[in-house]
Order: sequence, then C-alpha cells, then structure tokens
Amino acid sequence: MIWFIYAVLAAFCWGIGQVLLKQGYKNFSPRFIYLLDSCFQIVIYLPFIFIMGLSFESWPLVLLLSLGTVIANWFYYYALSKGELALTGTILASYPSIVILLSFLFLGERLNIVQLVAIAMVILGCVFIALPQGKQKFTFEIWLIWAIAAAIVIGCADFLSKFAITKNGPYLFMFFLSIFQLPVACLYYFSQKKQAKILPKMSAQIWIASLTGVFLLVSGLLFLYLGFNTGPASLVSPISGAYVIITVILSLLFLKEKVNRNQLIGIILAVVGILLTSL
Repeated sequence: MIWFIYAVLAAFCWGIGQVLLKQGYKNFSPRFIYLLDSCFQIVIYLPFIFIMGLSFESWPLVLLLSLGTVIANWFYYYALSKGELALTGTILASYPSIVILLSFLFLGERLNIVQLVAIAMVILGCVFIALPQGKQKFTFEIWLIWAIAAAIVIGCADFLSKFAITKNGPYLFMFFLSIFQLPVACLYYFSQKKQAKILPKMSAQIWIASLTGVFLLVSGLLFLYLGFNTGPASLVSPISGAYVIITVILSLLFLKEKVNRNQLIGIILAVVGILLTSL
C-alpha cells in the first residue's frame, strides 16, 4: 500500500501548492512559472535519480513518452493562470477520468460500476461549473477552454507516464523529463519581448509563496511517479486528484474567491466523482 501514501502526499503537495502559486500569478507570467518548474525539477529530481540509480532499458520509448509530460506541464501552468482557482482547479482535477478510461482501453485495468458512475459525475460537475447563472447566455469562456484542454492533455500525459514507468521504473522517465523540459522552458521564456521578461518588483512574501508553491507542485509530481511505480494508475490518479478538496477550501477561505450556485453544485459533483473513482 506504499502507492497509497505516495498518492496522498501528491494530493497534499498539489492542493497547497496551487493556492500558494495562484498568489504569484498576479505578478508572474505562466512562462516564468513554467521556467521555475523546470529549474526545480533539475534541483529535486536529478539528485534523487542519481542516488536511486538509472537503467537505460527501453530508453527511446521512455524519452518519447516523457515529451508528453513536458507539453502537459505547459498546459497546466497556463490553464492555472486563468479564472478562479476553485473552478479551474476543479476541472483540472478531473484528469483521472481520462487516465482511468485509457488504462481500461490500453492497459487492461478493469472498471467497476462505481467508477463509471464517478466519471459521469465528474463530467456532469464540469458541465455545472460551465453553466451561467440565471438567464445569462452560455459561452465558452477562455478559462473554461484552457481548463478542459489541460485536463485532457494532463490525463493523456499521466497515462503515458504510467506506461513508461511500467517499462523502466520512474527514474529514467524523470531524468528525461528534467533535462528536456528546461531547454524548452528557456526557449519559451526568452522568446518573448524584452519588456515582458522584466520581472516586476514585489514583496518577499509573494516570492516565498510562489517558490514554495512551485516546489510543492514539482514534489507532488515526484510522489505521483513513485505511486505509479508501485500501484495501478486507475487508483493512484484519482487519489492524488483529491487535492481539489484542499484547493477549493483554501481558495474560498484565503483567496476570497466567489462562486455562484451552479458552480458550487458542479464543484461538489466533481469532487465526489473524483473521490469515487478510487473505489
């Protein structure tokens, strides 16, 4: 059951990390946060990897699959910068439904009736979150489009990472992820206009909150991969996805975010569905 401990640790890291990082988005661009994430991967992953040891068996396949997570991380940080965290974070947390479906289709992991109901609840919850209040006309707002797209990409990337880890364990995958995401992030950040690269002046509190948030998010991904190495993806992903409970509570209490009735119903449905997917 060590995979369960890893999944819970990932959930706590992500739940707290997202809220801390959201404060930094008032001053930092998603490009800079993506670059910070890449730097923390080097600092956290590489020493851990070299201590545990590397095997280069099936390395071309693992390298190719790691590129999916490089892309998914970019989607994640960009989507997180859009809209209210309680809403965007909830839709992002629906990614385990994608992992479960792909695990069923390609890895032969079985789905029970509870998981099918749970996936339906997650989808319904996302619909309620997207619904306008009262007589307002429904529109696909930019934050909603990015959140849905990111959830799909993250779900696919998590499935691919699980497949890669079953081939060689987590360490080679994390090695390729670390060394390939950093140059991508540097190119993406330094390709913008000179004025956009200048960081605004801000308090030490914002810096500490943002750096701690990214550190926790990167650490959570480490725990996720360790969980994939010891447990089924159809259980590890949903349990780690329960971070949304922490994110929503902290967003409403400390970020003072406001949600309407439809969105609250959607959050509850999605959270319950995410929890049920692990049964």
